[in-house]
Amino acid sequence: MQTVTTAHVLGRKALQKACGQECVDWATAMLVAGHDGEALVELAGMSPPHNHFELAPLRDRALVEVGMPDLGPGRAIEAYVAEILRMMLAGKADLGDTLRDLKDLSLAHDHPHVLLDFYLLYHARDTLRDHEKQYYWDGATRETIDAIILSRAAAFVHEDRRESERPLAPEAEKGRLPCWTRFRSLMSRLLLLAALVLTPLASALAQTVSDPETEAFRLAGPSGEYDIEVTFPPGYDRARGEPLPTLYYLDGWRNAALAKGLHRVAMTIAPRGGTQPVRPFLLVGVSTVGGEAAYQRGRNKDYTPTPFVPPRGVTFTMGASARLDSASTGGAEAFYAFLRDRVIPEVEARFPSDPAQRALSGHSFGGLFTTWMMESHPDLFADYLALSPSLFWDRSYLLDAAFAGARARGARVFLGVGDEERGGIGDLAGRAEQLAERFRAMPELTVTLRVYDGADHQGVLAPGLWDGMMALYER
Repeated sequence: MQTVTTAHVLGRKALQKACGQECVDWATAMLVAGHDGEALVELAGMSPPHNHFELAPLRDRALVEVGMPDLGPGRAIEAYVAEILRMMLAGKADLGDTLRDLKDLSLAHDHPHVLLDFYLLYHARDTLRDHEKQYYWDGATRETIDAIILSRAAAFVHEDRRESERPLAPEAEKGRLPCWTRFRSLMSRLLLLAALVLTPLASALAQTVSDPETEAFRLAGPSGEYDIEVTFPPGYDRARGEPLPTLYYLDGWRNAALAKGLHRVAMTIAPRGGTQPVRPFLLVGVSTVGGEAAYQRGRNKDYTPTPFVPPRGVTFTMGASARLDSASTGGAEAFYAFLRDRVIPEVEARFPSDPAQRALSGHSFGGLFTTWMMESHPDLFADYLALSPSLFWDRSYLLDAAFAGARARGARVFLGVGDEERGGIGDLAGRAEQLAERFRAMPELTVTLRVYDGADHQGVLAPGLWDGMMALYER
C-alpha cells in the first residue's frame, strides 16, 4: 500500500475530486500512526468497488476526528500539485502525462499562480514537438525542456516539503497554513495577471485601471457605444517612433487584459544579449460598452455575416440570455463599415499605425468575422488571426469561399483551435482543419494551423493568441 498524505486527501477534497482507494489507504495509515475514531475505522475497512458518495462523508468525518481543518483553495492546489510532482520525480508517473494533468488543472481552475510555470512548460514542450523554437519558456529547447521541467518540479516539491512530505499531524495544522511567496519570471507574472482577469467581471474591472501604455476613446457604432483601447510597446517613443504594424482584436470587453498581458510579454522578451524575436506592434481592442449583456448582444449582431432564422417555435440563446434570431444577427456589414469609416481612421489619425500592416484577430464569432473579412473585404486588413472560428455559421458557406482578394495581397493567416472542439454540430476543430487545407492549396497565402491538445473553446484563447502574435510578428 502506498502512503497517502493528509495534504493529498485535503487537496483532492478541496478540488472536488472523487474519493476512492486513496481515502481508504489514508485512513489505514492514520490508524497505524495511532489515531482513532469511528469514521476512520469504518473508512479504513471499506472494500472495492468504491462509491465516492459513500466514502466522501466518511472521509469528512474522519478528518474532523483527527483534528484536520480544510485547506483553502490555494493551499489545496499546492498540496495536490506537490503530491503528483513527487510521484513523477520518483519515476511512478510519466513526465508528459503529469504535465498534461497540470495544464488541465490550470485551465479548470482559472490559472492559479502555483500552476502557471507548469502551464507554460506544457505548451513549450508541446510546441517543441513540431517546431524548432518556442516562446513560452526562455531558453528551453528540445534538448533541455525535460531537464527544465524536472528541475522546476524538484524546486516546487522542495518549497512544499515542510507541509506535505509526510502525513500531516494535527498539531502541525493548527492556525493558518503559511502563504508561500514564489518568484516568477516576467512572463509568468504577466500571464498570471492576464489569467486572473479572464472572467468577464474581472475583465471589466481591469479596464478601469490606469495603464500608462494604453490610451482609450469611445465611439458610437452599430450596436451602441464602443470602447477602443490602443496599447503601445513598453518604452515606445510615440513622438519620434516609426509607424507600427497594428493588431486589432475583437471582444475587448472580455479579452483586453489577456491580450495586453501577452503583448507586453511579447514586447519585452529577448535572449540575454540578443535581439528581441518579435517586431514591435500596436494593439487595438474593440468592444461594446455596457457590461456582459450588451457585450453578448453586440458580438452576436456585429460578428455574424448573415441573419440566423431559427425553426418555428424554437428559441436559441448565446450567452447572457441574448437571443439568436434574424433581428439579433447578421450585422457584419454594418460593423465592417464602422471599422472602416470610424475606428481605423481615428486610430491612424491619433497614433503611429501603419495602414499597410493592419491585422485582425477574433475568437469564436470573432473568428467567424475575421474569416468573413478575409473573403468579403480583404482590402482593410493584410493579415488574420482566427481562433476557434464559428465556421458552421450559415451551413459553413465560408469553407467554399474563393478568398481571391486575400490571395492577391499575399495574406498571412494563423488558425488556432482546441482538440476538444472536435465533433458535434459545430465541429470547430474539423472545420478549421478543412479551412487550413483550402488555404494550403492557395500558394499565395502563408498559413499556420495549430490544434491545441486538450484545449476546449476557452482554453485555446491564451496559447492561440500568443502563437498568433509570434506567427505574425516574428522577425
